Formats: sequence, structure tokens, C-alpha cells
Amino acid sequence: MASDLEIIDMVAQAFGLEPGTLTPESGREEIDEWDSMGMLMLMAELDERYDLIVEEEVLAGLETVADIVKLVRAQGDVAA
Repeated sequence: MASDLEIIDMVAQAFGLEPGTLTPESGREEIDEWDSMGMLMLMAELDERYDLIVEEEVLAGLETVADIVKLVRAQGDVAA
């Protein structure tokens, strides 16, 4: 069972950041690593950790780390 904090730390790691550096409110504009390469790394982590395949168009619509957590909770293979 993954906590929201574990999901947030996974997002940080996917973007090449240290766990604990992001919050749910962290936005796309604040995270330099939230670029095309970061998105590819995030897609790979979502697939590997949560068996979640997300289309680029869906990821492109995400604006905050909280949006990613909600996506994982709604569609991923993870218990609340």
C-alpha cells in the first residue's frame, strides 16, 4: 500500500530530484526537470511501480504533483 508521500517521492525520483523535495502543491512551472525527458521518466516509473500506462496527452494535462497522485490513486494498481 503506497502512501501519498511514497507517490510524491516516486515523482521526485522520476524527475531526478531527492525524495522529500516536492510537495503536493509543487507545480510544473516550479520544477525545471518537469520537461520532456522528465515526462518519459515519469511514464516509465508509473508503469513499473503501479502498472499504470498513461498517454502523453494525459500527462501533459497534469499541473501539480497532487494531480499525479490523484491519477495514480484513480487508475494505478495501488491501494489507498
